Amino acid sequence: MNSGLLFFLSLLYLSVLFIVARWGENSKRLFEGKSAGFAYALSLAVYCSAWTYYGSIGRASTNGLDFLAIYLGPVVFMPIWWVLVKRMIRIVRTQHITSLSDLLASRYGKNQSIGTWVAVMIIIAITPYISLQIKAIGDSFYQLGGSDLPIWMSPVLFTTIVLCLFALVYGMRFLSGNQPKTGMITVVAFESLIKLLAFVFVAALVIYYGFGGISNIYHQAESIGTLQPHLNMDEDQQSNWFWMLIVSGIAFTLLPRQFQMGVLENKNEKHLNTALWFLPLYMLLITVFVLPIAFGGIVLFGEKVDSDFYLLHLGTHFGGKFMGMLVYFGGFAAATSMIIVSALSLGNMLNTNVLLPALLRVERNVDMSKRITITRRISVILIFVLAYYYYYFFAYNKPLVSTGLTSFTGIAQIAPAIFGGLFWKEATRKGALAGILSGFAVWFYMLIVPTLLTTQHLGEEFLANGAYGLTILSPTRLAEVMGMTPLSAAIFISLSLNTAVFVLVSVLTTPDRLEVNQAEIFTRINRISRRTYDQAEMWKAEVPFADIKSLLINFLGDRRTEEVLDRYARINRINFEYEKNADPRMISYAERLLTEAIGPASARIVIQSVAQGEELSVLEVIDILQESKAIFQLNRDLKAKTSELEEATEKLIRANARLQEYSDIKDEFLYTVTHELRTPLTAIRSQAELVHEDSDMPLEDRQMFMEAMVKECERLSTLITNVLDLEKFESGSQKLTLVKGHIQDVIDNSIRAVKQLIQDKRIELSADINPSIPACFMDVDRIQQVLINLLSNALKFVNDDGGQIKITAYVLDNSIKINVSDNGPGVPQEDRKLIFDKFYQAKNQTKRKPKGTGLGLAICKNIIQMHKGKIWIEESSLGGTRVSFTLPLYIQKSI
Repeated sequence: MNSGLLFFLSLLYLSVLFIVARWGENSKRLFEGKSAGFAYALSLAVYCSAWTYYGSIGRASTNGLDFLAIYLGPVVFMPIWWVLVKRMIRIVRTQHITSLSDLLASRYGKNQSIGTWVAVMIIIAITPYISLQIKAIGDSFYQLGGSDLPIWMSPVLFTTIVLCLFALVYGMRFLSGNQPKTGMITVVAFESLIKLLAFVFVAALVIYYGFGGISNIYHQAESIGTLQPHLNMDEDQQSNWFWMLIVSGIAFTLLPRQFQMGVLENKNEKHLNTALWFLPLYMLLITVFVLPIAFGGIVLFGEKVDSDFYLLHLGTHFGGKFMGMLVYFGGFAAATSMIIVSALSLGNMLNTNVLLPALLRVERNVDMSKRITITRRISVILIFVLAYYYYYFFAYNKPLVSTGLTSFTGIAQIAPAIFGGLFWKEATRKGALAGILSGFAVWFYMLIVPTLLTTQHLGEEFLANGAYGLTILSPTRLAEVMGMTPLSAAIFISLSLNTAVFVLVSVLTTPDRLEVNQAEIFTRINRISRRTYDQAEMWKAEVPFADIKSLLINFLGDRRTEEVLDRYARINRINFEYEKNADPRMISYAERLLTEAIGPASARIVIQSVAQGEELSVLEVIDILQESKAIFQLNRDLKAKTSELEEATEKLIRANARLQEYSDIKDEFLYTVTHELRTPLTAIRSQAELVHEDSDMPLEDRQMFMEAMVKECERLSTLITNVLDLEKFESGSQKLTLVKGHIQDVIDNSIRAVKQLIQDKRIELSADINPSIPACFMDVDRIQQVLINLLSNALKFVNDDGGQIKITAYVLDNSIKINVSDNGPGVPQEDRKLIFDKFYQAKNQTKRKPKGTGLGLAICKNIIQMHKGKIWIEESSLGGTRVSFTLPLYIQKSI
């Protein structure tokens, strides 16, 4: 492929990263809801660098299954990772920590020396790892596009410069290291998707299109005697596996880029739950095709090409230049995301633990805010320069995996001090520093020294025979004496010595007061909320407010100082115009602000320069935290009680409303009953008076009045019976007499009961009853009462001569459904639910009411509900009303 075109496309891709970062900073939806959890989990996939993308295939082609340990380690370590990272997130938030070295410095008494030592050692350990990514970019470019570009168009140099600019723009433009870096997170998540999709797509194409499937690749590998040696593991490889599992699990937690994305950039602890299942799935997808691709590369190319780049050559071989470019940009994404985050993290450590302390020793009373911004940028530039320098002079001929494993082992040297410091109160600064230095010395001697000497072709005799001719002192021969690989021996000796020295020195030394205080805070962090810690008074001193403000302006600038002081005043409801002195809580607040800008050790020194006071004892710290926690808990309890009272008040209001409603219903019920009783009584009385007063009334008239009085008495009797029935239903005293019967018989009896009325009104009645309806348990008399009531209602509302009533019954969903339809005026939609209320017809005084008690449908509803059925109103096919109800087929006889 034309190298000039590839160079242009690489620059175009780098330009896209700036666009994506800009979009990420302006996008709010990306960091809200579920998408925020996935963005966080994707950003943690920065663990899968160019080593994963290219180096795993190279490792698999020479060592078989050995490559998997680097990914199984994090997966096995994931539950422990969740616990550790959650604890570190809480510590970082309460202590306002901005880097891995600051975490150690803060834990061990906010001590400058341990922060500086750790920062320098981490930079030494990780810089080769960054150079590894630079090497991967350069090698993949030259493998695909050749090396015919002029020296001033070096893709490695240009990429390094552009990535440095990106880190400066989207990582170091803020004074505080804790400012959210949404642009950078978006780019890292974006590149995590790019590298995964590119790898899986091209690998699947090569395997299934190029070779015809995984089985074909394995058959071909077996035919040339490659398969079994790569699938079997000897004792050295098994030993390597164990130690690589340990060191990769530690590295997944403590690599600067993992700490940056997993701890510092975490805004919600719940996102850890997403990462807990997402990251193992991601690692499975990006490694599942590694071994088949390695075998395919061996079969097709053998040693003709660099095994690290088998995927690149296979993609080009089977898919042409486009597939080759897809592989290239996937690897480019894997490398650039790691370079950006690692350089940013290391630059921050270099700034707060090396450059700024040196600057503060020289100048402190000048405007430091601008100098801090400058040193932050210089520190990042220095990291890029160091990484490029190491690449140019040392890394060009080193395999990707060997450099990565060396860095993993180096970063593991801080594990005992960090993990011990999180849980063990007795861990001391001297113990931590002694352990780190001893482990780091072994790591440097056994892994870095051989690299430096062999690269420069120096010290061959030293490597072969050891110092003073003692083989045991040879960094390479020592592993042979122990019967281990150099890597396994280095991991075992360095971590064992590190841990032993850390524990022993911690037991033998006494920590100072501040160190003990920090130990209490770190080990109790799960019982301390950020708000509790922020409200705690960690100083025994009062300082003129003007001095604190002047100090903040000096380091944060005027604008930032005004913002933070205004926020503090609003939260604590104070007015600084009337405050002459800054209380201990304000001093602690100022220290936390300075910690974000210059690190915990420097912040402590600066605050001590104006706040001369006695340090708190450990008991006082515990009392303060417990008191603050008690106050915070009291506030929470008060809020909870207030909420409970509000809820109780709302319930009382609702209960009063229901009582009022029931009272209104009772009053309406009594009014309606008395009205319904008075109407027939009035008629009976008036007719009786007429008969009584007119003794000469003709017999026919007298007979007519007597018949009318009998009908009104029957109406009274029906009303009283219905009221008594309804009271029994609603009180629960009414019982059903269940017998097994057929609904056909009940419907026939009901029709016979109203047959005379039907004939008198000349109404057309039809019945369509499915003959296959089985018998079921029911109270026959009550169901017949329901049907007669529904038929009577239909008769009232249909017109004479032309009225239609239809009864249908059939089985539906294990129930018998009965419908009584008519072609009357129908029931409005809004009245259909209310029509089953007691005396519903009394509520519509503007309408002409038919004769009736207004209780019939209410009784019907209770009867059907006692049968575990339902009753409702719906549209009729005849144009009027259809009343439907259901009876369960399998109703229990015991109801």
